[in-house]
Amino acid sequence: NEEHQKDSANMVLFCFGCLRKEKTPKDEERFLKTRNYRTVAREESSLLTACWEQDWGQVQEICQSNPEQTFWKSQNSGRTALHLATMPGARAPSSVLWGLVEANPFAVIESDRHKFGGTPLHFCCGSLHREDPDTVRLFVETAVRVEKQLPGLLNETTRVNYHSPLYIAAKWGSPPRTIRALIEGGQQRTWIAPWTGAESCVTIPTDASYSPLESLFRLWQGHEEQSEPLDFEKMRELAERILNGTQAPDFSDELTFSEGNSYLKIWANIVVLMQPQFKASGTLLHAASKMYRPVRGLLRLMAAVYSESLLALDGNGEIPLHVAITNPIYPFMRIPDAEHPICVLLEACPESTVALPANDSKALFPAFLAASYDAPLQGIFELLQRAPDALEMQRQQFHAHGVGDSV
Repeated sequence: NEEHQKDSANMVLFCFGCLRKEKTPKDEERFLKTRNYRTVAREESSLLTACWEQDWGQVQEICQSNPEQTFWKSQNSGRTALHLATMPGARAPSSVLWGLVEANPFAVIESDRHKFGGTPLHFCCGSLHREDPDTVRLFVETAVRVEKQLPGLLNETTRVNYHSPLYIAAKWGSPPRTIRALIEGGQQRTWIAPWTGAESCVTIPTDASYSPLESLFRLWQGHEEQSEPLDFEKMRELAERILNGTQAPDFSDELTFSEGNSYLKIWANIVVLMQPQFKASGTLLHAASKMYRPVRGLLRLMAAVYSESLLALDGNGEIPLHVAITNPIYPFMRIPDAEHPICVLLEACPESTVALPANDSKALFPAFLAASYDAPLQGIFELLQRAPDALEMQRQQFHAHGVGDSV
């Protein structure tokens, strides 16, 4: 039939060099011209069959002797050999994945047709391959490279607004280096990591959906239920290494996880996800105070770990409470009053109720600052209750600076 003739015609482009032992640049050049995969029943492809049966030795042999089969995909699911090798449950050695990517780098961003599927990069983050940061980075860098090389190749079916590779990796508690690789990839191709979940109202993308940070923090809450003691000093030390270093730790040194410090891996991932906002905020506590979609419990944790930063000034002369007051949060979030950022910070540092932003003669005390920014009534009430003399203090502040005697 006509469709089969088209497939046959397209595949003629791949035939020359089929028997070569190595993939040549011409194979890639032909695909750049056609952008077509041959759709076959899985049984018709020895490569797809070998991947399905997890015969990885056979997969490697076919990649060398018959690489054009990496441009075939199953007619039932639309999955390539790379999809099948990265599926949850597949146990392909890293060398097999690297060989498949070398044979057909474009497969990294090819989407299948399943409702909850995605690209091999999605699959890699959802399987045990996420535990191999080098392989994840290979997939990320390949995805960025081939999408630049061939704009528009990424299928429209890719779930950019569903579960991103970063969300999937965070949900399963991947190694920090895996999280870092995905964030860096997302800075060049947003579908890899549309957002981290730590953004403020200024930096959050318009299409933000599922939060990687919120998903990750559920793992932290699971550890909290086990009453595992936290070593704040070690947590701060680890955060400093991540924030001031160029690479996320791989925990091959003294921080190797054991039963006594397994929470550190989750903590490291939290810091890696918050690092872009930290650079713009000065401290992790300031960054957590300005999140547009706060993660319940996270700010309370940051306030405990960094209690000395509760009155610390950022580059704008503001303490975390000022930041929480002046940065709006997602209006449709259902946050209990006690978990609102203002209330959490007040509980952690009651004396912050009378702290003024620095270097501003017209500065407002927190209660009046909150009223001017339409903060929730409960937050304003808490501020006034904890600082009943705020009205008189504000009058004196204005009078001292010649602003006026009324508020």
